[in-house]
Amino acid sequence: YNKLTTLYENEKQPNKAIANLEASKKVHKRNAMHYQIGKACAEYNIQLKKGENCLLTYIKNHSAKDGVPKAWAYYRLAQIKKHQNKKEKALKYINLAIDNLPEIEVFGEEKEKILGLWLLSHKNAEAQKDWNTLLFLEKEAGLQKTWKINRLGF
Repeated sequence: YNKLTTLYENEKQPNKAIANLEASKKVHKRNAMHYQIGKACAEYNIQLKKGENCLLTYIKNHSAKDGVPKAWAYYRLAQIKKHQNKKEKALKYINLAIDNLPEIEVFGEEKEKILGLWLLSHKNAEAQKDWNTLLFLEKEAGLQKTWKINRLGF
């Protein structure tokens, strides 16, 4: 299943890759397959509801034998929410990823993208109102790290 999934991904056929992963999940009955399906959905911006459900199932049933830390599932959920333009939920999930594994650079990069979308989607007074909301959410989450918003031109 792994080789066929990789082939489909390399051939830019993500729907076939997901179908293959689902078949593998039925045969192997491993929780890790939920993560793999969710990852493919997030990376290719397809079947987002299925990806979200799989990732939530992965988190709910997570154990050490799954191999992939829950932080990566939170990261994939943040990607899905970003694709759905649900910026607050995307921020919530990326913060959970960062809280669990703060040393992973790609999590911080994803957060910068989410914050950039947040700021780009508003103008003047609305941007300031939402920026204040964002700062409040950050404070509520107890985040200690300052993100490099200035790289986005803001």
